[in-house]
Amino acid sequence: SAGYAVGGNSTCTPVACPRNSAGENVPSGCTCYAGYSGTITASFSNRGYTGECTAVACPKHSTGANVQSGCYCTEGYSGTIIASSYYPFYSGSCTCTNTSSALLAACSAGYAVGGNSTCTPVAC
Repeated sequence: SAGYAVGGNSTCTPVACPRNSAGENVPSGCTCYAGYSGTITASFSNRGYTGECTAVACPKHSTGANVQSGCYCTEGYSGTIIASSYYPFYSGSCTCTNTSSALLAACSAGYAVGGNSTCTPVAC
């Protein structure tokens, strides 16, 4: 059956849930850890499943290796990012704490902070 591998004494044994996922075994169902995205599906492939669980990148205005390892708000922003098992696989956000410096850094080349704290084109 899908999700099984031939073990000792030529018996079929259920394949364990792969890296970055939890569950009893592949045939019973595996779920990606919080902060990871993906799906594990039992199959007749050599490894007994298809899919994988991959780490989710830190969201906008935060830095870190990935959500599971920890994301920290960049300078000029504050908040908390917490790994979640539900899309987008994290909760929280980093919000602007210093409008002028954070916005200035966010403005593209040729733009500057305008009157209502928005990026406006710089006149030639």
